[in-house]
Amino acid sequence: MRRIATLAVLSVLTAGITSCAKKVTEDVYVSDPNLQAGLFAELKGDYKKAEEVFRSSPDKYWGGLLLSDLYFYRLRDYDRALKEVERVEKTVGKKSPKAENVLYRKGLILQAMGRYPEAGKVFEYVAVNFPEGRYFEDTEDNAVNLGYKVATKVFGREIRTGDEIEIRGKKFRVVGILEEIGNRQDDVSVY
Repeated sequence: MRRIATLAVLSVLTAGITSCAKKVTEDVYVSDPNLQAGLFAELKGDYKKAEEVFRSSPDKYWGGLLLSDLYFYRLRDYDRALKEVERVEKTVGKKSPKAENVLYRKGLILQAMGRYPEAGKVFEYVAVNFPEGRYFEDTEDNAVNLGYKVATKVFGREIRTGDEIEIRGKKFRVVGILEEIGNRQDDVSVY
């Protein structure tokens, strides 16, 4: 019974590896069986073992992404996460579904580091769609982008591009509203 539960957790984990990425068409699987041992080590909190397994994997794509995720989500070491995702970025073709997945992760890391203009450019490159508006420019003061649910549910009315909103007593002009992506992190974000 324990083995079945463990396998169920692993399959959810491996299926979720790219679930945060928008419209990635590749099959989601971990090609190196040793990476599964790294995922189990991470689940048990043995981050050193997980790091060792991910780094030594011959599958540089999955090993690198899992290592970047370990640094980003578990260790909150954004500099190492960014360095790792940029290393993976160099190994994939610019127009492949893998590149979109890598760049999306890079955007999340840059955003967490507070490097919003760079994150915006990355998100624009991976075609985060703005049904309304655009990503804000570096030179714009008090301009924001809203996730879909923030724009449609949070303010008690539907917010449109050009509207002014107030957050914690400060006024902002909405310059873009992202399409509904389907994950909480993006759909309820304010950028």
